[in-house]
Amino acid sequence: MGNARYEIAKNGEVIGTILLDEKDHAHCESQGCLLDLPALHAVREGIQAYEGWNDQLGHA
Repeated sequence: MGNARYEIAKNGEVIGTILLDEKDHAHCESQGCLLDLPALHAVREGIQAYEGWNDQLGHA
């Protein structure tokens, strides 16, 4: 399982970490912070768009 780790910051201060599974793009989890599911999935989708993961899968 290839996990990618990203820090979540608010006003320049790290408030937690999100782990994304590079092999299962629907799987993610947060560490050190509490995010409701819509927020967690919005962060995941933003990271995936930034990293171009959807492009690699042939999705737009």
